[in-house]
Amino acid sequence: MKNVNSKSLLWIVLCIALAVFVVNHFYYDKQITLSYLFNYLTSSVSLITILAIVFNRYLWKISIFHKWFVLVPNLNGKWEGNISSNWKNLEQPQQVKTFLSIKQSLSYISCVMTTEEMKSRSITTDFKMDTDNQKLELSYIYMSEPELNFREKSPIHYGAIIFDIIKSGNDIIQLKGNYWTDRKSNGTIILDKISK
Repeated sequence: MKNVNSKSLLWIVLCIALAVFVVNHFYYDKQITLSYLFNYLTSSVSLITILAIVFNRYLWKISIFHKWFVLVPNLNGKWEGNISSNWKNLEQPQQVKTFLSIKQSLSYISCVMTTEEMKSRSITTDFKMDTDNQKLELSYIYMSEPELNFREKSPIHYGAIIFDIIKSGNDIIQLKGNYWTDRKSNGTIILDKISK
């Protein structure tokens, strides 16, 4: 998953390294020696690492970084909607109320979907961003664990979901997509964002 613009990242790292060099050189007024270069490299790497950790966890969500640097959308929050599933009846898909909780940093995303009968957790996730075709998708593979009293008719199973990420202006308002499972069921899921 390509989360940041690599050219922008390179420029940012170079600017931070140059700023550390200038501050070290003029503030401490040191001559350039092997020891000085080692200290410079150590302080540059330390500062870049600290900034990367803070940015990955918190700062990436700020809208000013999006489009030119951060490439993935911020889906953090709670989503509510319905699953139209053919699990119990192939001819007459049933509507099931569902909730999706998404926790996301710049480098990681976790999806937990719940209904009255089950809870599913993402195992692996990915974004597909195709700007030429104006397509933005979230896909993930999950494991579904039905509640104990439903396990006889609905065993633990695996599945996959592909969501279209639907925007209105700059705001993401809906996730709409299809799912498939290893128990030969499938359906459509439509979710609206209800909270951050």
